[in-house]
Amino acid sequence: MPLNLLLVNPNRKRPSLPPIGLDYLFDAVKSQGHQIKLFDFGMEHPRGLKPVIEQNRPDVIGMTVRNLDDVDIFRQQEFVTPLIRWINTIRRITDAPIVLGGIGFSFMPREVMEKTRADFGITGDGERTLPLLLDNLSSPQVVPNLYYREQTGGREEIRFTFREILPFGGTDTYSRSMVDNQGYYGLGNGCNIQSIRGCNYRCVYCPEPQITGRKLRPRDPEKVVDELEILAAMGIDQKIFFVDSEFNLLPEHSRRVVEAIIKRGVRVEWSCTMMPGNVSFDLLLRMKQAGCGLIIWSIDTVAEAMTTNLRKDFGVDDVFKASEYCDRAGLAYHHNLLFGGPGETIETIDETFHNIEQMNPDFVGISAGIRIYPNTQLHQIALKEGVLSPDDSLLYPVYYKEEYVKKRLWPYLIKKFGGKKRYILNGVRIDTRLKRHLSRHLSV
Repeated sequence: MPLNLLLVNPNRKRPSLPPIGLDYLFDAVKSQGHQIKLFDFGMEHPRGLKPVIEQNRPDVIGMTVRNLDDVDIFRQQEFVTPLIRWINTIRRITDAPIVLGGIGFSFMPREVMEKTRADFGITGDGERTLPLLLDNLSSPQVVPNLYYREQTGGREEIRFTFREILPFGGTDTYSRSMVDNQGYYGLGNGCNIQSIRGCNYRCVYCPEPQITGRKLRPRDPEKVVDELEILAAMGIDQKIFFVDSEFNLLPEHSRRVVEAIIKRGVRVEWSCTMMPGNVSFDLLLRMKQAGCGLIIWSIDTVAEAMTTNLRKDFGVDDVFKASEYCDRAGLAYHHNLLFGGPGETIETIDETFHNIEQMNPDFVGISAGIRIYPNTQLHQIALKEGVLSPDDSLLYPVYYKEEYVKKRLWPYLIKKFGGKKRYILNGVRIDTRLKRHLSRHLSV
């Protein structure tokens, strides 16, 4: 029986980004005959949610959780409490079951379910799970990747069904017709696209591989280009960002995507993140020809000991080589640095600064403080070192050696990098030139 589904994006963090996951869900749900509507806090005032629920009377309400917090060691703004408030507000209007999803939810699904009292929660991809859930609300145990509530012996327990990871994208092209991408673009925000899911890197702090899977799931390059053409037809021809964990996870797939863009003659400007060590000069040259205007290198450090401590799959020489390739290709690039991991000292900061000064990036982004997520290597290190106890909840932000980072490392970073024009320190105002440069490619 067709159901009436209302999807809600409660994310109000700025700069606002279009919720690509909900856009991708639309076609999967619609193809099963269900009615679907979006209420997006990024484009609509939250006070409009109540009348929308009252007028549409949805059978099910889905809410995406993009972030649990702002991942900022100084502000530490958490988003779980506002989510609870919105769920409580919805409960006062309707008794429709509430389904949570999104990457933020998937970081700690059981904990979020317990705090929010949501009825269901989807981890990882939702394109298969959500339509199956809508068809099996009374028997959720048959639905993959799902958390649900069950009454057992007079008490309620949160159950998980089973894990299933499917190929990405199937044979269809996403229509990109759910989210107001043109509205976001008109406000100066970018638009996202995805060409591969999964991550096989081993970064010590990152929970993404356990959520999206370590097996890489590339998408048909022709379908990626179809989607780029759809965006271009909307007038969205700049600030398109590939939200792959890294664009070069599978270099041969990256090349097929790039060659398909060139062959089709799609004229859009796009950017992406990449890892050094898995790249060639020829690939970067072809990326530039295909419209790539910016590469953000996810390096975190340029100190040899720290590449080992953070379990990076590259060395310092690889960072130099990637930078040289970009310089030769005439391709704009940024380096993102993240300080405060295991073994970080004044000496490793000095080594990173010395090395980065030998390169020519358009700008260098600098952050300090690494948030601890459950079941990561950093979590195990923190437990072993006594930074955490096994009973500590990580639902609200906890940072590795927080006081040391704040009182020792951050002041030194300000001294070392502050005031230098191409360096952007998290939370520190950047100069006008860099802001113009950034705003051409990204939402800032």
